[in-house]
Amino acid sequence: MKAKMILTILIGYILVLSANIQAQRLQAVHAAADPQLAVVDVYIGISILPPVKLEDIPFKAAVPYTTVLAGLPVNVGIAPGNSTSVNDTLKNFTITLGSGLTYAGVVRGVVNPAQFAPNPDGRSTGLSFSLTDQAREISTEPGKVQFIMVHAVSDAPTVDLRIRNGALLVNDAAYGDISAYVTVDPDTYIFDITDAAGSNVVASFSANLSAYADTALVVFAGGFLDPAQNQNGEDLGLYAVSPGGTVTTFTKILVGIDGGDTPQPLREYQLAQNYPNPFNPSTNIEFRIADYGFVELAIYDVSGRQIETLLSREMPAGTYQVHWNAAGLASGVYFYRLRASASSGEPAHFTATRKLMLLK
Repeated sequence: MKAKMILTILIGYILVLSANIQAQRLQAVHAAADPQLAVVDVYIGISILPPVKLEDIPFKAAVPYTTVLAGLPVNVGIAPGNSTSVNDTLKNFTITLGSGLTYAGVVRGVVNPAQFAPNPDGRSTGLSFSLTDQAREISTEPGKVQFIMVHAVSDAPTVDLRIRNGALLVNDAAYGDISAYVTVDPDTYIFDITDAAGSNVVASFSANLSAYADTALVVFAGGFLDPAQNQNGEDLGLYAVSPGGTVTTFTKILVGIDGGDTPQPLREYQLAQNYPNPFNPSTNIEFRIADYGFVELAIYDVSGRQIETLLSREMPAGTYQVHWNAAGLASGVYFYRLRASASSGEPAHFTATRKLMLLK
């Protein structure tokens, strides 16, 4: 609530000052997942006024659609939380809004791209701003839900958004892109984010849109596909922003572990970094397997001694999550290893090990 009020003040600061300047509508979203930007200060100003500082805006916060000026250059500076002046800004954006348009803007990217995984499509991942002048607050189709999708996951390739076993909603969205509007019924869906070919599921989410009839939303994919390669930033998530600035987190589906949704075909094995990390006393471990086979997930101490087996059974291809509670162990560094083989006792055709830290 505090963040929303602050952001509203930010935009409100540029309210109509002259009858000769037309007012427009603007919504802004903080989707830059760099851990350095988990909380930011924003400085905003126009040439006729000194900048205003807006403090402690968290990742995934959004401002409601607000009336702003058209025709004047507006400077927006992004600074780390607890900055002391406008001189601390890490990046500045200058935007001039046209007349008679409604805008949605998403701040995305990282401060120092060299410290993060590159974008697979070669897109620049530096701190940036995606802006569309085709935004809307109300669905143009009565009784329906409409949304645009913003791809803000810097280490993810071009993706599609699909309804599970249904329609292709967004085709070939590359990092930084804002899609055209999609129209769906107000209902609950399973959304699959897939590769551009549609054969590899990147992530799946349960999206409850039943309360958004007659509403136009901004949906954004944020976080990182592989947090371990990105300063342990937030995992990939899918979020919906209402015209009033409320952000809804869609529930991520990790299929297969409890006999839930049918696992989707995958082309590769993957062991993700546990989250949270460091942790106390429990954490989550996510992994992907590409083929049916025998899977073992085990915990080891620094001496290499296996101290716990979390999983040891045959499993179909899919994405899985295992919860580990280390309440009975001492603080320190541990390792978890994933082994996949055709069957029990056979040599592993995939092995991966990662480090985790228990801090009590």
